[in-house]
Amino acid sequence: LAVKLADLPFAMGQCRAEGQAPLAPLVEALTPLVALTPRPLLERNGPILTRLLPKLAGLGFAPAPPTGDASAEKLRLLEALRDWLRNLAAARPFLICLEDLHWADSTTVELMNVIIRALTGTSGMVLGTFRSNEVDRFATHFQTVDENLADWLELRPLSETDTSALLTDRKSTRLNSSHI
Repeated sequence: LAVKLADLPFAMGQCRAEGQAPLAPLVEALTPLVALTPRPLLERNGPILTRLLPKLAGLGFAPAPPTGDASAEKLRLLEALRDWLRNLAAARPFLICLEDLHWADSTTVELMNVIIRALTGTSGMVLGTFRSNEVDRFATHFQTVDENLADWLELRPLSETDTSALLTDRKSTRLNSSHI
């Protein structure tokens, strides 16, 4: 909430229990950052990032011609993603929030870790949420934590009293236990 009130660009992607296309939460979170990106930075990375961010095609960026080598294509995409976000973070601070990562596909988690590594030491930040009881401690979700590039803060569930107080405060209405 403090981030939103501080007028800091805040982009969010939501993972869903019912599943979704691979990378959908990242596309959802990264797309709003395109509008904040200086044109020269878009021109440098746009043709490659168009495969990840279709909105760039609507801004006149044709996808870069494929190299024919899947490994080379992936490396080229990752390098363009790192360059774009590092340079954007140099221009202005921003926050990327990825919610409910316990439902994320493996490619989303892999790219989240790439982004965290790229933004280390910059004014860009990634905030990810997940239910720790649904993600194994040795899962890729924890790679950047294990590399000391990210912090992990485990929050206790709210008690019934705390939940009631929060809802009452938000709604300015007295709630009883049947509402919780």
